[in-house]
Parts: sequence; C-alpha cells; structure tokens
Amino acid sequence: MSNAILHEQISELNRKIDYLIEEVALQKAKRQELEDLLDDLQIIGKDMFNTTVVELDKAGIEVNNECVARLGLNVVKNVRNFNYLLAALQGVIDFFEDFAPVIRQIGLDTINKFARFEQKGYFEYLEQFMKIMETVAKNYTADDLKRLNENIPLVIGIMKNVSTTENLLAIERATEVLARTRMNDQIDNKSLFKLYKELRSPEVRKSLSYTLRLIREIMKQDHKVN
Repeated sequence: MSNAILHEQISELNRKIDYLIEEVALQKAKRQELEDLLDDLQIIGKDMFNTTVVELDKAGIEVNNECVARLGLNVVKNVRNFNYLLAALQGVIDFFEDFAPVIRQIGLDTINKFARFEQKGYFEYLEQFMKIMETVAKNYTADDLKRLNENIPLVIGIMKNVSTTENLLAIERATEVLARTRMNDQIDNKSLFKLYKELRSPEVRKSLSYTLRLIREIMKQDHKVN
C-alpha cells in the first residue's frame, strides 16, 4: 500500500472521529439542557406544590394524596383528549375570528332594521296590539276564544260575503250616515199623516221594498237550513 493511500485513509478516519466527537458533544449538550430544564421544572413544581399546600391549608381543605395521584394519572391518560379539545377550541376561535366581520355586519344590519322599524312606528303598533290582546284577555275567556275558533269558517264566510267592493261601499256609506245622524225629537216626532206622506215618496217606497225583499230572502235561507 502506498503512502498516499495510507495517508488518505488516516485523514478519512480522523474526519469520522472528529464527526463522532462533535455528535457526542452535541448529545451531551442536549442532555445537559434537558437535565437543566428538568431541574428547573422540578424546582418550579416543588415551589408550586408547596404554595398550593400552604394555600389549601389556609383554606382548610384537606388533600388526599391518593386522589391527587389518581387525578395525575387521569390527566396523563387523557393527554390526547386534551389535545383534541384544545384543537377543537382553537378551531372555534379561528371560526369566530374569520366570521367576526360577517357577524358584525349582521349586527349592524339588524340595528339599522330596528331603527327603520322605530321610525315607521312599527314598535308603537306592536305595543298597541299587545294592549288590545290584554283587553281581549280581560274581557273574554278561553272558552269564548275556543267558540270563536270553532266558528272561524262562518266568520270567514261572512267576511267573504261582505268584502265585495259594492258591499263595502254600501257599508261605508251607511256608517257615515249613522255617525252623523242622531235622534231628533223635533224632526222625528211626526204624525201618522206625515209618515204616510213620506211613504209616498219614491225613495222611501224603494227602501221599504228592498227591506221587505231582504227579509223574505233571509227567511227563505232560514227555511232551507231548518
């Protein structure tokens, strides 16, 4: 074997030895750091334990060592579950952070909507409606409302019959006349002769004829039902 090859092998061996020495030194440094960390944690844990014992003693709480040991074991056993819980909590936090602008905008839109309702007086309408409901509750029993509910089809039928434009206009005119017309002794205290003269007028005859015809039709309907 030539000297050059032998020298190259010795150099390669020296490089490997230097690498091993560096790795051993690095491992030793890491082990020392870990030992220092464990020592610090031991000191901190001991201090926390002593402080906890003192505080519990001040509070008059007796600690069972067996219970504490069991609690520690349960904590160690459920480390994975705690990690899952923390991950889920972080996910919830991230969700709220991402949707915070959306939630804020929804809140602003809701506030603006309520402000418009307030300007239009909807809340006042609602308050008056609630007062109406209170009045109904004071003056009518649950049985009254039950009977009303049972007769809803009849009520709707009546509303349907009178809700035509012609009938509503006639009812409006009749209520207007009723509102401004009152019994008057001087005008309405007439003799039979004056009444007879009014019966001869076309308007009165037409009204009486319509009234009689309406009564006859109502009586016919009653006979059909009975």
